[in-house]
Amino acid sequence: MTREEILKKIENLFYFKTFKEVSMQDIANELWIKKASLYYYFPSKDEILKEVIEDSFNEFLNFIKNLIDIWEKTLTNDKVIKKVIRDFIEYPETSKNLFSIINQNWYCDNPEIIKIIEKKRKNYFWKYIW
Repeated sequence: MTREEILKKIENLFYFKTFKEVSMQDIANELWIKKASLYYYFPSKDEILKEVIEDSFNEFLNFIKNLIDIWEKTLTNDKVIKKVIRDFIEYPETSKNLFSIINQNWYCDNPEIIKIIEKKRKNYFWKYIW
């Protein structure tokens, strides 16, 4: 299993449950490995979430960039504009992208994770939209 596949499986857990609801055992079970093996690669659940957020954010940002490109190329085509808006609205559900939901509501009470989310939102995401 590739790193990307591993992080996507973990992202799926965090997408359907809050940070507090997901245990290291849940993650190990999802990956079909022993919990002790999980600690070999990730020292904590916080560290796992940081990596998942990074991948999820990059995926979300690429999605937004593509929508903006389509939008700018087709400003006179109402059908395409409607599709772009529909795709944006449906993206969190269709992709199960964690960043798209934690960006909208505070997902975790860990101050370090909250800072990561805020930084990504302010320094990277918004510069592509505004």
